[in-house]
Amino acid sequence: MLTISTPLLHLNPTKPTQNLKITSQLPTLPLSISDQDLKTRGFNLHRTFTNLNLDHLNKVFTSVGFPKRDPEKIKIALQHTDSLLWIEYLKTKKPVAFARATGDGVFNAIIWDVVVDPSFQGIGLGKALMERMVRELVEEKGYGILASSIGFKSFTPYP
Repeated sequence: MLTISTPLLHLNPTKPTQNLKITSQLPTLPLSISDQDLKTRGFNLHRTFTNLNLDHLNKVFTSVGFPKRDPEKIKIALQHTDSLLWIEYLKTKKPVAFARATGDGVFNAIIWDVVVDPSFQGIGLGKALMERMVRELVEEKGYGILASSIGFKSFTPYP
């Protein structure tokens, strides 16, 4: 079950609603690779860009065909990102997979920049990122419409 609580949401501009709870019957979205399994395989999952080396991230982008990006612009983009995940290869301490999402904070979010270093493709890292990103957007942030082309169904968690 999904419960979204907000301290103050103005549904009617003249009468604010306190502690709104929105409930929807949603199963927890499954993960094909657990966080522990990722660690066992030599990877670490991160949810902030605090320790993310932007030059190394840029190398992952360019390795999959993205143009090289200005690190300062990457930093600005990350500061305006609602959700991000990246996977670090523990042997090198470098990022090998990355995904981020931006949204309007209420109804819609878009997943951007999903990349996996070609040397690490085919072992489930992209899938691991997408599963966690979708789980976070739906279960933690309450977004309700997902792409049906990748097996998700549209639903509306709002009353």
